[in-house]
Amino acid sequence: MVAPLDRLRRPWCAGPRRDESPSMPSVLIVDDEELTCWALGKSLQAAGWRVRCAHSAEEGWTRLVEAAADVVVSDVGLPGEDGIAFISRVRGRWPATRCFVITAAWSASVGARAEAAGAVAALAKPLDLEAFKRTVAAVAAKSSGAPP
Repeated sequence: MVAPLDRLRRPWCAGPRRDESPSMPSVLIVDDEELTCWALGKSLQAAGWRVRCAHSAEEGWTRLVEAAADVVVSDVGLPGEDGIAFISRVRGRWPATRCFVITAAWSASVGARAEAAGAVAALAKPLDLEAFKRTVAAVAAKSSGAPP
């Protein structure tokens, strides 16, 4: 039997877990698709990353105010404020935070807008989990100054 998503969602995306490595950068995933957040978050947590999630730009902002993140991953198509505007706002307040976007509606104009907002990478959905983890690691390495 598969557990309902609500029971799976909150324990891992609400805060730190005992098995997370304090030396790993923290990642905030912002996507209105709960299953996407769950899959991406679990994938990163399995590798030791500290992960939180949010399902809207406003919820993401609240999570960042509570505790800043080293890397922010945002879907472009969020309810309310879109992911690109959210990243621009994040970069304005936390310039050292590295951000990248994910989107199911990729186009050159989306890429240009994301880059102008301060995104350092972009991935098209559906996501390959291994490529996603490599991108997070590369983006985190850029923020720490270490080679990817």
